[in-house]
Amino acid sequence: MHVPKLFTILSHLEKEEWNSWIKGVKGQIIPGNDAEILLDVLISSRSKLGSLGQADDLQLRYFPTRSVKYVSNMLSTFLNWTEDWIVLQQIKAEKFQKELTLVRWYNERGLYTFANTTAVDLESQLGDAKNLSLLSTRAKMSLLHTQYFSNNNVKNEVGPLMLEELTHNFLEVTQMQALMYASELLNWGRIRSHDFSKEITLMEQLLLNDPQPQGKQYLYDLFELMRNPTLDLAVNLKKRLFEGELNSGEEIHTIATLYVVAAMVKLHSIGIPIPQNYFMQITEYGMQHGVYTQHGRLTNVSFHNLIMAISINADFNEVKAFIEKWAQHVQTKNKEATAALAMAQNCFYHERYREMVRYTWRSDFEFHNQKTMAMCLHCIACFMFRNEDPDIYLNALTSFKKSLLRSKDKFTFRNYKNYSNLFDFMKRCDNESPEQISLDQYDTIIYRKWCVKVLESMRKKRN
Repeated sequence: MHVPKLFTILSHLEKEEWNSWIKGVKGQIIPGNDAEILLDVLISSRSKLGSLGQADDLQLRYFPTRSVKYVSNMLSTFLNWTEDWIVLQQIKAEKFQKELTLVRWYNERGLYTFANTTAVDLESQLGDAKNLSLLSTRAKMSLLHTQYFSNNNVKNEVGPLMLEELTHNFLEVTQMQALMYASELLNWGRIRSHDFSKEITLMEQLLLNDPQPQGKQYLYDLFELMRNPTLDLAVNLKKRLFEGELNSGEEIHTIATLYVVAAMVKLHSIGIPIPQNYFMQITEYGMQHGVYTQHGRLTNVSFHNLIMAISINADFNEVKAFIEKWAQHVQTKNKEATAALAMAQNCFYHERYREMVRYTWRSDFEFHNQKTMAMCLHCIACFMFRNEDPDIYLNALTSFKKSLLRSKDKFTFRNYKNYSNLFDFMKRCDNESPEQISLDQYDTIIYRKWCVKVLESMRKKRN
């Protein structure tokens, strides 16, 4: 059943946001209007908004003397009020946006004294920024642009200096953004096996005549890390991140944290030893600084990816403690099942295969990716002891195959190949000699390192 857009939006509000929304909508309603009844219905149905149905359902249940069109129009009005409220909340939440909006509004109405006073207050805030900050630099550029391209006489009072400063801030913002985009082109190109060389060249051309490269050194080093990852540079960038070279909460800070982790994962994948507890330290740092969460919530995909990363060089009990601490923050209806799957990952990466079955047997995972991962890990656990319990293994393998085929349309092409190739690999291990099996035959396969160990173990047994 299609859920109205209004109900979907409202179902994503936190408690404080919900209370603020109610207050905002009440201010729009004329006492005695049917909108009061609709608001009461929404308030009383907060936990089950999706079950309210659509306009015709609401009309039958709550407005029998009104037409469906009338109720539909009322829902549209509520949606307009809600979106206006969202915009207002976003402006309040985004740093410097309130002041920038006020300066623009004052200038448009000829209230230049108010505009200039607000501009001075904002400039004092921006002047306090000691770290590399795209947010502050962009706000400074927007402020100068708003003041200069208005009828405010301040540009004549300040003289050419204002336009010079505006131009330099524009160049600074452009080059900082170019460095971010260039780094992401390298990152996404590697993930998706896509050639972004043309776009990267365009970004690099924007940086050829950078007048202040030293002020953006962290971004230049981050770009170099994504282009040519080395252990020394990754460790150095992590150290500078922890020392506060970037402002926590800003987009640059979030991206830098993710890139430093990604680079270390890449280095680990090619056999370079990673400093002890590196991933645990930076993951805890990221969790504490909101890198992986939105409004304190963590997606299940991010959570399971984090478990994979920290398991690289943290011991079993450290990962277990991390799971116990952070599983409650995952955005899911079944936190217990999510924690269980994370423990199965922990067992897998620490080769505690017998324990894995304790966590993979369940079928109450909320998301498709979780169900697939659980079945896959269960199959791996059964594979490791297939000589002891061949029937259990064959049942697990058959269930895994049926599940893949049944839900094929829910996978991306690459993910489906990852899992189906693993299935093929496990089947071949029982039907072919290890010399006949080469992982090079699979362009993509999940848990490749485990597959390498399995082949090595098979070859040792033959020798």
